[in-house]
Amino acid sequence: MAKRNDSILDDLALYPWWVNVILAVIVYLSMRYWIPTIQFQNTFYAGMAKIAPVLAPFIAGMILVAAAVSAFDSGRKGQLLKKQKGIGNYLNSIIYGAKASDNICPLCGGEMVLRTARKGPKAGEKFWGCSAFPKCRGKKPHYV
Repeated sequence: MAKRNDSILDDLALYPWWVNVILAVIVYLSMRYWIPTIQFQNTFYAGMAKIAPVLAPFIAGMILVAAAVSAFDSGRKGQLLKKQKGIGNYLNSIIYGAKASDNICPLCGGEMVLRTARKGPKAGEKFWGCSAFPKCRGKKPHYV
C-alpha cells in the first residue's frame, strides 16, 4: 500500500471548523505569551522560545486557513445533503403505505426515473432507473 503524502493541514481540514479555530487561538496564545516565559537549558530550545512570538501569527493563520477549508467543505456537504432524497423518502413510503408504483429506489430510497435501455438484449425497452445513477444502480421493471 502506498504511503499517503498528506500534510498536517490536510488532516486539520477534516475536523470541524470550530475545532480548528479553537486550536488556532490556543496555539497563538501559547506561542505568543506562554512559551517565551519558559527557561530552557538547551540553546536550541531557548532560541525557538525567543522566536515563537514572531511565528505565532503565521502558524495560527495557517490553522485558520484549514478552518476555512473545513467550513467550506462542510457547507458543500450540507448542500449535497439537502439535494439528496435519502432514506427519509423510503421510510415515509414504508410508514404511510407506499405502493410499488411510487417510484422509490429499493436500494437508496431516491426517486426513480423512466429510462430506455440502449444496449444489450433488452435494448429499446423501458425500465425505472434510480435518479442517482451511476452512484446507485437500482432499477425496476416498467409495466405498461
